[in-house]
Amino acid sequence: MKLGIGILLLVIGVGLLIISIPYAILNIIGSINQLTQSNVSGGIPTYLGIIGVIVGLVMTGIGAVRVFKR
Repeated sequence: MKLGIGILLLVIGVGLLIISIPYAILNIIGSINQLTQSNVSGGIPTYLGIIGVIVGLVMTGIGAVRVFKR
C-alpha cells in the first residue's frame, strides 16, 4: 500500500512541478516588467506558481521517501 501511494505522490508531484515552474517563471518576468513601468498589480494568481512549486517539491519528496524507503 505504501508503494502505491508513494508512486502516486511522486507522479503527481513531478507533474505539478512540470506545470508550475514555467508558470512561476513567466509570472516573475511579468511582475518585473510591471515594476519597471511603475504599474503594480498582484493578487493570488501571482503566487500560484510559487505555491505550486513548493507543493510539488513536498509531494515529490514524500513520494520518493515512500517508494525508496526499505
